[in-house]
Amino acid sequence: MDTQPRWLIHLWSELDTREPVDRIKAAGDWTVYLTHHVLPALGAYRRRTVVDLLTEPDWDARRIAETIGTTSQVIDRLAKDGRKLRHGDS
Repeated sequence: MDTQPRWLIHLWSELDTREPVDRIKAAGDWTVYLTHHVLPALGAYRRRTVVDLLTEPDWDARRIAETIGTTSQVIDRLAKDGRKLRHGDS
């Protein structure tokens, strides 16, 4: 069973349709874009989502951690960082 998300399968498929030199350039361009734009945005999104979930009844750091397979210390850190991000957005 292939467990890759559809967007990743699409990414590889798109690269495979290009000429070799264009594949090299696109892979480099995409790497830079993902590193500088997508990864930081995903990190911020994750942190804000932790903060949002912690405001819901029945959710705390321990339950989130158990649900996603991490430690409550990681969730506490994500929440702290998420609150800083929220404060900076104001």
